[in-house]
Amino acid sequence: MANTDEFNHVVKHCKVFARLTPTQNGQIVTSLKGQGEVVGMLGDGINDCVALRVADAGISVDTGANVAKDCADIILTEKQLSIIVDCVTTGRVTHGNT
Repeated sequence: MANTDEFNHVVKHCKVFARLTPTQNGQIVTSLKGQGEVVGMLGDGINDCVALRVADAGISVDTGANVAKDCADIILTEKQLSIIVDCVTTGRVTHGNT
């Protein structure tokens, strides 16, 4: 059912997904990307690896499982998403100064 129009419609309009298998996580991310969405995935365990790899931006935390950190594009050193905003701001200031 992962590649049907009905599945894609449900994924596009659903706000919360719960109790998913790793494969289902990946199918949801793939469906969203296929519909033109930019997808970020936050995960810290082995079950999140499929979706972390498929997402446009895979985010894990420093205290997460080693395999999740290997699959992620970004590893947060603090358990706050606001650190990403701080990093982007600092990067823009640095780029502007060069």
